[in-house]
Amino acid sequence: MCPATYFNAMMSTFVCNPGYRIVSYSEAQVLKEVREDAQLRGIQKTVNWDAKGTFGAAYVIPKQKDLGRFRPICPSFKEPMVRTARMMSKALKPMVRTARMMSKALKPMVRTARMMSKALNFLLYNLPKSWHFNLRAVSDLTAQIERINSRLSKLPGEREVNSYSFDIKEMFCKLPHDVILQAVDWIIDHHMSKGHESVRVNTRGKGAAFGVTTGSDHWKRLNLEEVKSFVQLEIEHTYFCGTGVLLRQVVGVPMGKSMSPPIACIMCAYSEYQLTCTLGQACRFFGALRLIDDVLLIISSRDERTRALIFEALSNCHPEGLVLKRTDDGSGTLEFLGCQIRTRQTYPYVGCMQLSQNDDSIWTQDKLLIQNDQSFHSWGSKKHKSAVIGSLLHRINQNTSIRSEIPGRVLGLQQELVKKDFPVKFVNRVFHRFGSRRDGLWRRTIEFVCDKQ
Repeated sequence: MCPATYFNAMMSTFVCNPGYRIVSYSEAQVLKEVREDAQLRGIQKTVNWDAKGTFGAAYVIPKQKDLGRFRPICPSFKEPMVRTARMMSKALKPMVRTARMMSKALKPMVRTARMMSKALNFLLYNLPKSWHFNLRAVSDLTAQIERINSRLSKLPGEREVNSYSFDIKEMFCKLPHDVILQAVDWIIDHHMSKGHESVRVNTRGKGAAFGVTTGSDHWKRLNLEEVKSFVQLEIEHTYFCGTGVLLRQVVGVPMGKSMSPPIACIMCAYSEYQLTCTLGQACRFFGALRLIDDVLLIISSRDERTRALIFEALSNCHPEGLVLKRTDDGSGTLEFLGCQIRTRQTYPYVGCMQLSQNDDSIWTQDKLLIQNDQSFHSWGSKKHKSAVIGSLLHRINQNTSIRSEIPGRVLGLQQELVKKDFPVKFVNRVFHRFGSRRDGLWRRTIEFVCDKQ
């Protein structure tokens, strides 16, 4: 990239951005201030301070869809409090594995790295489901859609069902700090009102619990007040270097920190809780799902007025600075989390179908438009490649509630694999192995697809 273009991108993204402030004093003074603040809050033992830690150097990379825009990257693996900060997230397994490979000296840090984010995710997942729209994973999509269909089917009279999709813009970089802290206070106060004063987190593997856990190895107890204080400390002291200067973030979730995803989701859950409290009985007429910044809204109403009320309430429920951009065309067929959502006026009202990024090019072009995954001649064993094919079939089975679409999905996957130089016999063998353990629809599908080839 042209050095001048990259420098202008760094200046506009960080230095000249009103969400960041240039720090005039030295990095050593900043580190001393952060450590003293942790001691004043009484969480110096929880922080697990690393005396050799430093602030990361931020950079930008062009966005794939628009090369004129840039994505900010703020590494935080060198920071003094990273030992504790990374412990709060289950979403950082790839980073943790990479860190283990980098240096044996990082092993003690990695063992305790995800504690805090695990705790925040655990608090979020244990909120009442009727309070928010948060999805834990894409694999929960079909089950949640079936739940919404069942609830809407109990409404009396004839109703029109409509579906909408949205994208929350500026979710991470334009959130005021006071709004973030208010949401964190809300979720911790809720669990403390239920009699929970702490949460136990497995620092080496999966798992978190409120009560006593089986076995004491690798489990650590976190007081909820300490979790709240640590989040406040991280938000108030987010620093990194960019273009040779030290910057402090004053708006948005902490960039590069493992707590950012759960904090952003907690903020959205708090806004959705306020929305459900405001609408009251009108909540019966709609269902909504959200994974990070993608939102799906399903409304069943008799009149346009109710639909407009719910639509406007959802559009305005988030804090100022977040923009809810509609991404569907109003036809009732839309894309959401890599699946196609279809709406109809009879039960089941909403169904989903797993999509492929190469759906358009599989049948119309000789070469695939998007070269994702591996080809058959790439490095790796046949056992690994057959496992990848099995996972793709499992994804189709799990994310397709419109069962009549499964044969077309499997046939499209077969054609895509053949264009990646996979032998037909190899692909069909994996298909037969997968279909033999499924129901009659899958067995007939595999027989049709393999015989057709």
